[in-house]
Amino acid sequence: MSKALVEKYFGNARKIRRVSLDTNIIIDVLYFIYNQDRRNQSPGEREYLERCETSYNLLFTFLCTRVDLLGIKTIRKELSHKTFLLKVYRSLFPKEVKNTPDVRNLAKVYQTKAGLKAADAVILASVVLGNVDMFCSWNRKDIVRERTLEAIKRINDAKGLKFPLILTPDMFLERFGVTQKRTVLFTVSQIPKVFRPRFSYPI
Repeated sequence: MSKALVEKYFGNARKIRRVSLDTNIIIDVLYFIYNQDRRNQSPGEREYLERCETSYNLLFTFLCTRVDLLGIKTIRKELSHKTFLLKVYRSLFPKEVKNTPDVRNLAKVYQTKAGLKAADAVILASVVLGNVDMFCSWNRKDIVRERTLEAIKRINDAKGLKFPLILTPDMFLERFGVTQKRTVLFTVSQIPKVFRPRFSYPI
């Protein structure tokens, strides 16, 4: 997404206090942890591992700062048949946004007016009504795309609802800062690499 589009939908700098992550990010993190050997990998495998490293850096950044990680009940239910992933998800997200009647009603509006799939609509409705500041996902096909952002913003503005950040991990990592009190800030302008916060990642 270009700087112009980020400015269009997300405006000025803001504090990030509450964050939710899509399942594709959690899966990436686990893949990165258990697949460090890059020998004999195809270009596609190396590209995916680089994406996984970005997901890992995103999660570890939040674990090192004053950010509350909030789970989404719908996402947790999607993982119910994947025992290990579910255990990891619960450990990372001990608190979660409930699937309330208000969430389901807003999700129906998102389905109808934004053309979202049922599960994606419930996830974004949970993010909005759960007062989540940012939702990160690699799903550029359905969630992190201009058409979806435009529709959600229009609906939320009409209902007087907050419009959260909806970004891919790399988009966020290019545009965040951390205060001395470990508060996370998001800015619409890309920050040069030399000035970006750095953490000592375990891997």
